[in-house]
Amino acid sequence: MASTIRACGLSIKHAATSMSLSSNGGQQATICAAQKRTALVKNLRLATPGSSDKVIARSVRVHANNKQTTELRNTSVNWGKEWSNAEKLMEEGTIFDTVVEVANRGGLVVRVGKLKGFIPASQISGFRLAGEDKGLQMAEKLAILVGQTLPVRVIKVKEDERQLVLSERAATLESSLATVQVGDVCKGVVRSTADFGSFVELIRDGELTGIEGLVHLSEMSWDRVANPHDAVSVDQEVAVKVISVDLRQQRVGLSMRQLMADPLLQTLDTLMPVANDTEDSQSLEELPPFPDLDNILSTLLAEDGVDNVNLGRAAMEPRVTSQDLELWLTNVTVEDGYNLLLRAGSQVQELHVTTPLDRDDFKNVVRRVSSKIGI
Repeated sequence: MASTIRACGLSIKHAATSMSLSSNGGQQATICAAQKRTALVKNLRLATPGSSDKVIARSVRVHANNKQTTELRNTSVNWGKEWSNAEKLMEEGTIFDTVVEVANRGGLVVRVGKLKGFIPASQISGFRLAGEDKGLQMAEKLAILVGQTLPVRVIKVKEDERQLVLSERAATLESSLATVQVGDVCKGVVRSTADFGSFVELIRDGELTGIEGLVHLSEMSWDRVANPHDAVSVDQEVAVKVISVDLRQQRVGLSMRQLMADPLLQTLDTLMPVANDTEDSQSLEELPPFPDLDNILSTLLAEDGVDNVNLGRAAMEPRVTSQDLELWLTNVTVEDGYNLLLRAGSQVQELHVTTPLDRDDFKNVVRRVSSKIGI
């Protein structure tokens, strides 16, 4: 005599020798227990993962002996709660460990609770993919990581699209950034380039750190750089100086330029000694007048906070890097203001500006003046 058990749309019919399981979705599995006391059905899917439905009886144990009652194991999953937990992890920026289950060409598959998440290859720490054997393909490097435990953060959750994206880089960056200080000088490897600069991964103690910073176009060289490819190439090792660290935005600003000798300051120190005697003064007077100098001086004096502008040294620079008019704020420490350098072709003119403004405010002055005089 057969009997039926019903639970949440699941129908279980069992007799002395067989049992049939089915769900409302039409999935079925039949067990024949004539030859064994116990038969076990595993992983009978009765609901779509990701939905808010609960799954009942992912595994069912059946005894062939009619005197035994049918055992129904309840392993319910509330998928809605799982997605809510994932969103909470993202909002709180929680860093946690997870084990790599699968690798494919695009990245790694891991588990977050009952959900499956994805770590794109671009979000895996660079040192894991660099490897000593550069002949390995990306898929092979990723396959090596299967079974390993990685620290991660959730960076994207879209329940309606079943997207759960994680990042190891974001997880390691937060703790690593605390060790990076403005003014640090270190080596790095160029990872990628963009129209506005290049991204460099820092190296410490001979090891890649996973910390990437931006070298803006303006910080790549003292000369103007129109395209980052003109100054660096991907995988090139470069020396950089840390010029900014934003822990909140997890951004690092780097400079290659500040580790290079300033050609203008080099000119000042070698070709333009301070004129203290008549012979030196006479040589300066023989220089041609700097183009549009009167307009530049009056534009500077018209700025709020600028008390006075005095001419400093002047010279002809043998190396002509640009015919354009350029205005630079030097790093020279001046007691009552700042020194500016004007360059047009081979001509270089030093200006001393007297002002009580701090450096950031004076930078804004230089930007406005540059715009007004057509730089």
